[in-house]
Amino acid sequence: MRRKKGGVRVLGIDLSLRATGLVVLADDWGQDWSRCVHQTLGYGLAKDAPEDTRIARLHSMAVAIALFAMQHRPSHIAIEQYAFSRMASQAHALGELGGAVKAALWRAGFPVRPVVAMSARKVVMGVCPRNDAKRVTHLALYRMGAPKSWTGDELDAWVVANALLAEVGTGALVQAAR
Repeated sequence: MRRKKGGVRVLGIDLSLRATGLVVLADDWGQDWSRCVHQTLGYGLAKDAPEDTRIARLHSMAVAIALFAMQHRPSHIAIEQYAFSRMASQAHALGELGGAVKAALWRAGFPVRPVVAMSARKVVMGVCPRNDAKRVTHLALYRMGAPKSWTGDELDAWVVANALLAEVGTGALVQAAR
């Protein structure tokens, strides 16, 4: 079921312990990138950081993301599905972060939908690049007007938000398959 134009706001989340990208994309954004709210949060820790410090980071990030959602009131939340193969050594930590974030958003009353990055890239590009997909997608977004000041994590968050917006809204950038 589609909502009227102007009623859908999707929060896209690209989870990372060091740099989680957040983007709010409304269906009435009109391809005006300045109307997209964006933020990057997170921070690195030493490899030998104590467990309580790691838990504190998970908690602070989950709370910050939930507060961001409460501030911007999205109607839908898209979270990029985990890509464990890229960072096998950090897979458990990323899973912990995902669980903490999903629980915090659930407690705040927001349902979360996982979005597969490859499928999300296909929505905006028509095809998913086989090689160096992130870089190719980011370059395409810059050609479409994305601000150069946005981080790669924010662009990835925009891509997953755009994919969910294509499903539930009316203002997504969608390319036909080539």
